[in-house]
Amino acid sequence: MSGSLSDEDLDISYLSKTELSKNEEATWESADKENLKEVKEWVDKNKSYRTLEYFEHWVGPIEGDILELGAGHCWLSGHLSQMDKVDRVCAVELSENWLRSVAPPVLEYVNADLNLIDFYIGDFLNLEGFGANEFDIVVFDSAFHHTYHPIELLHEVSRVVKDDGYVLLQREPTLYPLLSPNRLLGPWSITLDNNIPREERQAETPEQNELIYSVEEYELFAHMAGLELEIYPQLHDSASLRSLRRPLVEYLGKQPQEIKKSIGMRMHTRWFIVLQSKDLPLDDRV
Repeated sequence: MSGSLSDEDLDISYLSKTELSKNEEATWESADKENLKEVKEWVDKNKSYRTLEYFEHWVGPIEGDILELGAGHCWLSGHLSQMDKVDRVCAVELSENWLRSVAPPVLEYVNADLNLIDFYIGDFLNLEGFGANEFDIVVFDSAFHHTYHPIELLHEVSRVVKDDGYVLLQREPTLYPLLSPNRLLGPWSITLDNNIPREERQAETPEQNELIYSVEEYELFAHMAGLELEIYPQLHDSASLRSLRRPLVEYLGKQPQEIKKSIGMRMHTRWFIVLQSKDLPLDDRV
């Protein structure tokens, strides 16, 4: 996965960082970088870019100006840059080391169109470098759950997304009613101690910095930011389900929200969350 692309080939700018991000930044800068071979294998196997296909099926076209927050090694920004109707992608990442050392070979591997991507090193709680109503879609790929300040984050996101735009949250670990907190093991348990305010929790590793929010919490965050929440299904890309994926997805997508929540874990489905202005409710396309 070693290639000729380097950080010098990336158009990188800097955003101001807030005090709220200090713990997260220290955690990520001190973390071991991902093995690039493993990243390549993950991109090939995981196929998380298929969420974009499900988004277009259930919600609408991915087009215009896109903002990715918590871009990591930027594989998703790379895929977005290849989509026909996308005009610009802005990738914001907190860790400068990640953006400069891990992102270039990943972007090269996914054949990203660098002419369409602007890179920013900064805190996604402070998007003052972007104007109001600037983006058609704001995306999080396994990034939103790292913030200790979800409401502040969504307020900032709701400012930069267009009134008729969307916010996409994919691959966010979610606590469903069918899962009891005491069944969750490992470092994630730090997120479930309600006696410690989230902003006071000190994570020593990126894994401990993961906050598993419930569906109800996501709904509350959205409500307080003036956004409407909708969840949509997609199925794991396993061989046993491949032939059944489309009819099952169609069936699940047509169910009321409460039904989706209750059967999701039993059917081993993966969900993604879409937010939009309450004044412009999501189209009922199912």
